[in-house]
Amino acid sequence: MSKPAKKKDDKAGLKPVKILIPGRGVQTLSARDAVTISKRALAAGNHQASMVISSDLLKQIPGFQEAWLCLFDAIHRLGDMALLATEAERCLAIKPRFVPALVSLSVAKRMQQQHADALALINKALSLDSSNAEILNHKGVVLKEMGRHQESLGCFNRCLTLQPNMPSVIWNRADLAGVLEEAEYQRCLALANSAKLSNSQRASIHYALARSDEAAKNYAEQFQRVSEGAALKRQDVHYNHSDEIEQIHAVAKFFPHFAARSDAQNDIKFKSTNSDTDSENSKEITPIFICGLPRSGTTLTEQILSSHPQITAGDELLDLPLACSQQLHKKKLNIPFPKWASEFSESDWQAVGKEYLSSTKPLQITPYFTDKNLQNYKAIGVIQQALPQAKIIICRRNPMDNLWGCFKQYFADGLFFTYHQE
Repeated sequence: MSKPAKKKDDKAGLKPVKILIPGRGVQTLSARDAVTISKRALAAGNHQASMVISSDLLKQIPGFQEAWLCLFDAIHRLGDMALLATEAERCLAIKPRFVPALVSLSVAKRMQQQHADALALINKALSLDSSNAEILNHKGVVLKEMGRHQESLGCFNRCLTLQPNMPSVIWNRADLAGVLEEAEYQRCLALANSAKLSNSQRASIHYALARSDEAAKNYAEQFQRVSEGAALKRQDVHYNHSDEIEQIHAVAKFFPHFAARSDAQNDIKFKSTNSDTDSENSKEITPIFICGLPRSGTTLTEQILSSHPQITAGDELLDLPLACSQQLHKKKLNIPFPKWASEFSESDWQAVGKEYLSSTKPLQITPYFTDKNLQNYKAIGVIQQALPQAKIIICRRNPMDNLWGCFKQYFADGLFFTYHQE
């Protein structure tokens, strides 16, 4: 951030504003204090409250940069990519050279599978801040997902030239770098054992080193690195295995009748566009939910399906849980999944389906699009209630292969069961 912009933000921070603080009502305070409260809400995991406070603040001081940063962070953590894109565009209309807004819009476009737009935006951000390693890291991820692996690896290597000790970059390049040179391996190993990093950061480096061991066919070392990484990750997460199993059984209880649909109902019927009628029918949008444990072949299944011209790949979408969350908020229900299912009426389920189709509009450029959220296997009942027209594919893999695939993979958030062999 430039010095003039910082001075402007410091001056804006002194302005009095009236802010609705969730649970505390409307309060008059300085803009700086409002941002502090928003940051505290973020740190406490109350992302919705942080978003409300930041939005309220920006209505009164549209150019306050710190408030935009809080807003982008809160929306990103909530996983609402459509809203993130909208707010980033709104910010750029006011501050067209604001790098965090360009990056946030790029992130939103990437998550909506609009990689060309995401790359153009990140390149614009880099033209304004060429030595920013975080932006370069994001560009590397975009290029990686576009299949431009050599360019991606070049980005990650440049990141590490600028900031050699970035755990996220070390992990992101791991499956592209192959066997690391001994000096680099030892440097990363020392970093993985450094008390200066968090347990999760150290864990990610252990998993990255395991990728190098696997490429070198050093399988004993690979298992050691994975085991040490998993042990570190377990120290940072709160996971109870019996609670996880109990939830799985509860899903079956609250959704007792998964309809046994006929082959005719499950078939994907591709639509030709040889007539006006067929062209009209081709406008019908059908989501395809790919379900299964992580590392069970869901990505491969999506790649095969999306090679067809009438199917767009959606990747790991958060739109269904967000649609459910919005309906729960409207009904003022604070009940864990799946218990809230018994409180939903037919109109509630229809509202969830409508919101899901609305938020996935960017993917609806073909008659079908895929959704392979890693929690979809728990949500089959939700899918059938909210989107009865949807297609559901369940992936299964040899259990030992599947379990080893889970155990050796570093998942940044969620899927905490994967960090223990049990």
